[in-house]
Amino acid sequence: MLNWTDVAIVIRTAAPRCPDRLRDQLGAMGLGCDLSSHQPRRTVPQSYCDAWSVGGSRRTRWVLQFEDDAILSPRFADEALRLLRQANDDLQIGLVSFYNGRRPRVGEKVPIDPRLEILPGREFLMAQAAAMRSHLIGDHNRFVESWTETHDRPFATDTATAEFLRERSLRFGKSFPSLVQHDLSQPSLYGHKAHPNRRSPTFDAASDRSNEKGSGPC
Repeated sequence: MLNWTDVAIVIRTAAPRCPDRLRDQLGAMGLGCDLSSHQPRRTVPQSYCDAWSVGGSRRTRWVLQFEDDAILSPRFADEALRLLRQANDDLQIGLVSFYNGRRPRVGEKVPIDPRLEILPGREFLMAQAAAMRSHLIGDHNRFVESWTETHDRPFATDTATAEFLRERSLRFGKSFPSLVQHDLSQPSLYGHKAHPNRRSPTFDAASDRSNEKGSGPC
């Protein structure tokens, strides 16, 4: 059975930002992590891929990468592992996202316990908190760096990942409700224009089950 020892966790950050809060949140859940800091000489796609490579060097079964402005549901450790175990049994799922920016559909009830929505890989968006199967990382990184350069889209790393999944005929899973929220007190990690779905409308539903609020900055 998959356990957290089978998952390498990496926080992607950039000076002068400091991911202490996220690191402390993970530590309080008994989860360790590595840091991958953006270097000025590296492009955004290179830094994105560097973080995947840092996790890949741990030789675990999955690598979970966070952007440094992530806020975790108090239930993250238990629920994320449960969803990863579900995904691990389906070899057509190459990636799992724990951030979900979509609004509930009309008449849709947000579940008490997060479920895994299985979607075509081409629909992946927002690499705020995503786990990838480790054996995919090498090919993924080569694809992302080539794709973003060829298409002249230096900030579209999540789109490049979606194209990689599509090319490999892989699906991805997404937690609903979201187990991760954005800290809007910080600008986007690389300073580019923020996506309109940068804040999850369902995050509180995942957090309130522990009678704790995690939807704002500490």
